[in-house]
Amino acid sequence: MIRSALTVSVFIFIVSTTWLAFEKLIGLHGSLIEYHPIVTLFLLPIIILITAKSTQLYRFKQGGKITFTHALFFGLTLTAFNCALAPATLWIFETFINPNFYKDFIKYSIDHGLHDKVTAFDYFNHDNYLRESLLGQAAMGTILSIILAFSSSRK
Repeated sequence: MIRSALTVSVFIFIVSTTWLAFEKLIGLHGSLIEYHPIVTLFLLPIIILITAKSTQLYRFKQGGKITFTHALFFGLTLTAFNCALAPATLWIFETFINPNFYKDFIKYSIDHGLHDKVTAFDYFNHDNYLRESLLGQAAMGTILSIILAFSSSRK
């Protein structure tokens, strides 16, 4: 089970990192920055679909039967691995994909009156994005694990 969860987590890591590169490539961090908050949400259903399909595949590998507890443990293990890989995703993004991300978003945010200077600097920085990423993944992963455990469990 741990091996399956780790494999899926690495796949989600690759998908997420590729998505961030795609955002940069199509201009969502530059000329189309105003669309970033909307378009970036399209990654969420992809991650949910990957997680749901991986849970079904895990159930299939278990002979088509899986208990609620077993399915929940699989989902929470996957969530833990996703959270563990989040700092690596953020580091790759900040270092290689878009080193100017925070600077560009601070400038856009201030120029368009979305934040004052202090609020923009407080929001658009590595520590805040890491915290939001970890909390968001933990919360979404836990909720999704519970939902998928209910829908996937078969006795």
